[in-house]
Amino acid sequence: MPRKAGKSGSAGGRRKRPCPGRDLAGGLPDGTPGSVSGLGKRIGRKADSALQSDSTTYADPEHQLCCAHALRELQGVADCAAAGDWCWATQAADALVGMQKLVSEAIEQDRDAVEPAALAAQIAAYRSAAVIGINQTAARSSKLMRKHNAPAHRLIDRQDDYLRFTTDWRVTADNNGCERDIRMIKLRQKVSGVLRTLAGARQFCALRSYLSTAAKHGLHFFEALVMLTEGRPWTPAAA
Repeated sequence: MPRKAGKSGSAGGRRKRPCPGRDLAGGLPDGTPGSVSGLGKRIGRKADSALQSDSTTYADPEHQLCCAHALRELQGVADCAAAGDWCWATQAADALVGMQKLVSEAIEQDRDAVEPAALAAQIAAYRSAAVIGINQTAARSSKLMRKHNAPAHRLIDRQDDYLRFTTDWRVTADNNGCERDIRMIKLRQKVSGVLRTLAGARQFCALRSYLSTAAKHGLHFFEALVMLTEGRPWTPAAA
């Protein structure tokens, strides 16, 4: 029996998302050094995809996997444990949060690196928790067990990508900042329904990019707009 077309006119009611607009924007693709990927969220639902490689398109990719997505996955595993029982996912999550705190403290104190002994202790806790998770779910005898086995394997197999933020402070531990930058574009689409012209879309994105970058450097939106209207737009200081 043929599949019924949905509201969009495509089978199943879901149309493939177009890519020309994204490509035209010229943003960083996954795999670009210094980018933060939400891979943990995208492949967490499919155990067979948990070990997929990022190097099929970009040579020698080095990027930070989003720890916020990993923490949500680990929380989901911990929620399935019996009340009061120790859970490997809780220990792994605590270790990830602990490493983020170590990095924040080191940056605030103007140190060049994280305290090696403290970092090593957190990494050991992270790895031991993930190994226990792998062993506990090795049978993969149920859908839930397979779902829990995937993040445990990924924490070990992709450790360098999850923990890159501890050694390379140019990247953050999550992609929350990227998602916040995109949110206003999605809100504009919800309010107006569509960005009707390419020129209007470009202008909107240029303005949002200018304001977002200024805010990340401590400049208030209103001040940035005043400088722009006065013909002296704010620009970040040269590195």
